[in-house]
Amino acid sequence: MLLVLPLTVAGLSGQTLPKTEEETLSGEKVNLQTALSGKVGILVLGFSQKSKEQSKVWGKDVLAEFRGDNSIVIFQMAVLEAVPRLVRGMVLHGMKKDVPADVQPHFLPILHNEQQWKELTQFSAADDAYILVVDREQKVVWRDHGPLDPTRKVALVEKIRQLSKTGPHGKIAAPQKP
Repeated sequence: MLLVLPLTVAGLSGQTLPKTEEETLSGEKVNLQTALSGKVGILVLGFSQKSKEQSKVWGKDVLAEFRGDNSIVIFQMAVLEAVPRLVRGMVLHGMKKDVPADVQPHFLPILHNEQQWKELTQFSAADDAYILVVDREQKVVWRDHGPLDPTRKVALVEKIRQLSKTGPHGKIAAPQKP
């Protein structure tokens, strides 16, 4: 069984996201730091073809849970830097075919900084999905990896709901108007 490790574990605090400027499957250019500015982020990363299924389940589940909340940004991220450039185009084309159109704006292929992402996720199992929750100041406050299960989902949802109700500097955020 995998443990949920909060960032408060000694030596982990203060980790920041790698600078990330990529294009979603829907063609939108995204600066991840700008997209996350002042929002809670849920990042589901996969580092191999076999991680696709776990990543897909996590991504679908968090999108279903939080899609309507404008204070939360969700990206499913396939890390493709190690994929040879000659076949990247085919891989991306295949992804566009497989990922539903309404999910494509939340799907961000990562072509740079793979090693930094591995360090940030505490990469240990190539075929696992990696999940990061980032607070409004872009600090990783929750991380996990592996398949989705009910216990992990409850912990994730609880952490995100707590963060989305808290504004910058720990203040309770005002409710959003519809």
